[in-house]
Amino acid sequence: MLPDSLASPVWLLAGLGSARAVWLTWDGGMVTCSDADSLVFSVPVQELRHVRFPWYYFGRGLKVRVRATEYRLSFIRPGASSYAIPRMQLAGGAEQPTVVAVRDVVQTVEEGRAAWRSWREKLRGG
Repeated sequence: MLPDSLASPVWLLAGLGSARAVWLTWDGGMVTCSDADSLVFSVPVQELRHVRFPWYYFGRGLKVRVRATEYRLSFIRPGASSYAIPRMQLAGGAEQPTVVAVRDVVQTVEEGRAAWRSWREKLRGG
């Protein structure tokens, strides 16, 4: 059984060789994707559409549609990604963003796959 809250550093893939570090969080039935400067999306889990875990991401990413936009997320840092991400600390339901260097939270392949498995279970209703 997974906890009610889940937060993972992920990389928002945008085009060939372009990615930026963001946080993907699940809290109280809301799924949020954001960085220190902007909100990518924040919706109730029921509004996520076409959640897929393509085989060609090799257990490291997912695709999801929010409203009219499809997002591609990687749980493993791609080669061309940003170098700072916000850390969302869920304490008593409050989010407190602070910026930390990616080197402090870079995920190994094992850590990324573990996060991917948790998100897959959560998004598939586990």
